[in-house]
Amino acid sequence: MARGDFRADLYYRLAVIELRIPSLEERGGEEKALIFRALLDRLGVRDDPPQWLLRRVAATRYDGNVRELSNVAERVAVIQRQLGGWDADRIGRIFERLGPLTPPPALTEAERAERERVLAALQANEWRRQDTASALGISRKVLWEKMRKLRLGEGQAETEDAAF
Repeated sequence: MARGDFRADLYYRLAVIELRIPSLEERGGEEKALIFRALLDRLGVRDDPPQWLLRRVAATRYDGNVRELSNVAERVAVIQRQLGGWDADRIGRIFERLGPLTPPPALTEAERAERERVLAALQANEWRRQDTASALGISRKVLWEKMRKLRLGEGQAETEDAAF
């Protein structure tokens, strides 16, 4: 509007409700993987993607945001359909051309201690979230938020670094 490229009256007609949609990087790896799965489903891929692929999707930075992730999903879907499976070499080449991997933020000492406490409770309750939440004296929602923040997924190994 300041440059005169967009009419102010039109802007104010359209800007009744402003929506802020966080970027993929702001959403985090878990949501990237969920979006990727939804995109594959929409593309007709019914086989569940392997964990190595979901970890790679989650760890990759997408400068083109959802459009770039959508493009990756389409390319992976084509390979999966052509071969009838998940070819790690061919799919890996797609990711080699993308931006750098997003390094996970380092956990503080307090977060590492909390992670170990939550992980021990999850393992003791065989990853049943309701039982684990009860054992920790928190709600399922709070447990889910802690798991997300502390990068704990079901059946995850105790190490923070997962191999791709």
